[in-house]
Amino acid sequence: PLTTKNTSRKGMMLNKIIDRKRYTCLMCDFASEHHASLKKHRLSKHEAVRFQCERCERSYTDSSALLRHKKAVHDGFIYKCEACDKHSQMECSYKTQENIHSSIN
Repeated sequence: PLTTKNTSRKGMMLNKIIDRKRYTCLMCDFASEHHASLKKHRLSKHEAVRFQCERCERSYTDSSALLRHKKAVHDGFIYKCEACDKHSQMECSYKTQENIHSSIN
């Protein structure tokens, strides 16, 4: 059965749950299986929440992106592959590169 739950914040409906698995934005067509994703979407797209870098003009929609920016740009933190000359500002890309080399050997 179809289940709908409305939540309000400052008098505005934020989401509804369909089939207890899908969270949909009431202000646009965005949908997710996770409430946290809907909350992040709402804050960045409809409430214009931005995380501003205090050292430059860049701003981001989530705090983790701002942290990656600070490490890579201001702290010079870069992941370097030991098997080749590739490098990345993101740990996930670095680990993917490491896996490529480990699967070859």
